[in-house]
Amino acid sequence: MINAALSSAALLGAPTDLILRTAAAAGVRGLVWSSDSSIESGDIAGASEVMMATLKAGLSTASYSTLFRAGVHDPRKFADILATARALQAPSVQLWAGTKSDSVASDTKRFAAVVPRLADMGAKEGIALCFGMGRGSAIDTYERATALIGALDHPFIKLCWEPLPGASFDTAMEAFSVLSGRVGLLCARSSGPVDQNHLLRDKAEDWLLYLDALDEQGGSPDMARYVVIRSFKDGTAASLADDARLINTWSEKLRRYRRRRLY
Repeated sequence: MINAALSSAALLGAPTDLILRTAAAAGVRGLVWSSDSSIESGDIAGASEVMMATLKAGLSTASYSTLFRAGVHDPRKFADILATARALQAPSVQLWAGTKSDSVASDTKRFAAVVPRLADMGAKEGIALCFGMGRGSAIDTYERATALIGALDHPFIKLCWEPLPGASFDTAMEAFSVLSGRVGLLCARSSGPVDQNHLLRDKAEDWLLYLDALDEQGGSPDMARYVVIRSFKDGTAASLADDARLINTWSEKLRRYRRRRLY
């Protein structure tokens, strides 16, 4: 089942209890705890406390988000990241590809030389690696996502996919289709092609199809899949609740529809 999850980075600087209250009040079902706003990598005691607080709030941990760049940062530090994710009971770690060069082929080769070893480390803990699409990283376009992620056949290497500003719906969906089965998380942001603030419902038809594509990747209809709300219109509680409500409504409709197709 597709669930809405709130990234703690959307409330940068807020204490844990406020983040949890905000998430619960908005109707999201999961949290993505971020290393740059909530829990530093290696703080196992702190991660365990946050995990318990999350469960007590009736929520789950959807992922652990870090600033780790594969091929740039020391891979030995990744063990601390995985230990923190394990303490949070996070099923995945969000991280980044290395710095972008002018050559997709060269970046793909460097990615393939480093990432499988990290993914093997994650696999031992049952934790998937979800690479974000970040400006300046080697994965900042759909073309690069397809090249780098698509080049590796590893069940623990995934993409944190999102509709990129300026990209048409057809372009976005084509990229999603090519990477079907490799998408670990969907990321939702409030900014549009020229940084307009908007609600997800302003593109509700598009989001219904994005969620359907995520659901169609396979697995049980009861399996948790997450759409991460990374930012929301004007940072208001009402906007967050509206985005979460849309995701949850479409999720329930897709779940009923898929059960009818399966049974």
